[in-house]
Amino acid sequence: MGWVYIDPPYNTGKDFVYSDSWKQNKAEYWEDAGMTESGYKIDSNAETDGRFHSNWLNMMYSRLLIARQLLKEDGVIFISIDDNEVHHLRKLCDDVFGEENFIECITWNKRIPKNDKGIGNIHEYILLYVKNFEFKHEFTMRKDGLEEIEELINKLKSQKIPISKAECELRLLYKKKGFDRGITLYNSLNDEYKLWGKINMSWPNANTFGPTYDIIHPKTNKIVKVPDRGWRWKEDTFNEAAGIVNGKYSTITERHDGSFVCGKIWFSKDENTQPSSITFFEDVESFLLRSILSTKSDGGIEVENIFDGKSFFSYPKSTSLIKTLLDSIELNDNELFVDFFAGSGTTGQAITELNQEDGGNRKYILVQLPEQTDEKSEAYKAGYKKISDITIERNKRVVEKIIKEKKVNRNN
Repeated sequence: MGWVYIDPPYNTGKDFVYSDSWKQNKAEYWEDAGMTESGYKIDSNAETDGRFHSNWLNMMYSRLLIARQLLKEDGVIFISIDDNEVHHLRKLCDDVFGEENFIECITWNKRIPKNDKGIGNIHEYILLYVKNFEFKHEFTMRKDGLEEIEELINKLKSQKIPISKAECELRLLYKKKGFDRGITLYNSLNDEYKLWGKINMSWPNANTFGPTYDIIHPKTNKIVKVPDRGWRWKEDTFNEAAGIVNGKYSTITERHDGSFVCGKIWFSKDENTQPSSITFFEDVESFLLRSILSTKSDGGIEVENIFDGKSFFSYPKSTSLIKTLLDSIELNDNELFVDFFAGSGTTGQAITELNQEDGGNRKYILVQLPEQTDEKSEAYKAGYKKISDITIERNKRVVEKIIKEKKVNRNN
């Protein structure tokens, strides 16, 4: 398998710890674990236990070892966790996967504060490890807010709003939505209302130096400011992008703010600011996955919508978060995903919807022990006596909904 995503119990003192004994046969294991006719009842890990952290780590250790064995050499694992065990889990993963295979500890801004310690805690974590760092991994994410940006630009264009005012409207939207720098960088419009951004042309490596050459400002005819470590591009590459022929700019367009555009190069109004290269927003399909992700913590609402307004599960992850993670690396055909703490089945829904959106053929395996639901819960009263029943039913309903929508579209 290529991917693992897990959302294990966070060990808050109310979470479960699964007993493991590799010397037992299957019947003995289930008997000791408390398997009943209605489901698998697991004891909580009490904070008063002197082995509080050890119990949880022992439970995780055996499962992570198996996960590593199952991963392909270019495989990846994401693990959701919060403050209770993130530091211990990081050390455990270093031991299992190797420190060299650690990629990032992503901070998930879930937006809804937890106030039990006198502070509005709005984040959790996602540890990211690879099986083998020698395989090249590049994690990317889709642009955020595309529909809103496109809708605004189309509106501005149809109303023939002046470019200067249109750019102000665009920046107001960015500020209101709090978009990532990978979006807000693109804040200029050309005469056709195509969105573009200015990309720094300084040499990017702080330990080496790039090429140095003179660039003449198209208006003042003076040499522009040269970056301290040289230019990012070779001179021939710059000349081609700027449309320089026989030492002269073939086109010079003055913008509303006094700056200039020559080919795919932007110049300030004078030579005191170094030029930038121009990249159009539509040409950048994605950018690198961010170490801080901000998505709505609406997993509970999603489950309620599937089960006719009834809340059957506490704190499930949102499909938007899982989609962002699982869609962050280029896939091979028939890529297999595994979630062995499946819970309500969010991972299955996320993968099904991703396949629907981009025509992919991702496959998944969800593993959820038949833990007994609380007899006082809505789920139990509705006939779901095991959490695994909810996992299965949720994904059945997701698939049925998609099939129904396809039939409607074909008939229309």
